[in-house]
Amino acid sequence: MTLFELQAWLGHCSPATTQQSLRIDSDTQEERLLAHDTIHPPGRSEAGRQQIRDGRPVFEAQMLKLGAIALDGTASTDAVADHLLALAFGDK
Repeated sequence: MTLFELQAWLGHCSPATTQQSLRIDSDTQEERLLAHDTIHPPGRSEAGRQQIRDGRPVFEAQMLKLGAIALDGTASTDAVADHLLALAFGDK
């Protein structure tokens, strides 16, 4: 199960987890863009990658303004999953 699948599943389990925002830094974003393009040739155009780069901080700010819970998208999958489970089941 990927982080996004886990996040979606937990979003159906508890109102506490319905709004999350995986926050990443620019280096992590570049790694993920490259990984996606490597797996899905020919990949995105440079214009498409730039649109994603430019949109990330705007999207994150909008999500947080709406009350989303910020999750560290640079953390390991296990750490993010543990955080989501704690939110879903009330563990602090």
